[in-house]
Amino acid sequence: MTDSNFVNPHGLPAEGQYSTARDIAIAAFEAYQNPDIREMVSKKSYVFVFNDGRTYTLPNTNRVLYEMEGCNGMKTGFTYAAGNCLVCSASVDGKDRISVVLKSARPQVQEESKALLNWALGLEFTGPLAP
Repeated sequence: MTDSNFVNPHGLPAEGQYSTARDIAIAAFEAYQNPDIREMVSKKSYVFVFNDGRTYTLPNTNRVLYEMEGCNGMKTGFTYAAGNCLVCSASVDGKDRISVVLKSARPQVQEESKALLNWALGLEFTGPLAP
């Protein structure tokens, strides 16, 4: 990741903070290598249990998880500076792919992510990509 500068841990806008889709894809790829993270980001919902025993179901805001066969994550986001963003992953027939859409709108961010993933799933890779 050579074209990013993070000044806080949460990614919300800050003076001097920036990144690129390529760098976000690199970070997503590294996270995707961890089976625990892959399991977490693939959940369509999570049941939060309060201390008093009450529960609340939190739905995943990644609509592509619900709409595209093989989609298995990853992360939605929104700020006024970055617009709607979606880092999305899919695994089909042994092919794992990641897409990054930044500065989009709703619902286009989901449609753009599905289009990128479908395109990428059609590609054949014969070895590691050059840096």
